[in-house]
Amino acid sequence: MLCHFLGIPLENIFRIEQDFGSVNIIEFSDKYPVVKLMNGFANSF
Repeated sequence: MLCHFLGIPLENIFRIEQDFGSVNIIEFSDKYPVVKLMNGFANSF
């Protein structure tokens, strides 16, 4: 989903490192999505 919202082609999916159990927060506005947190944990937000 992050690739989609960031406009990154899926062939580059492994350029975004994600840990197991991490949290991503994407905020949706009228114009475009904004990634607020990537690869966070429970104590990150």
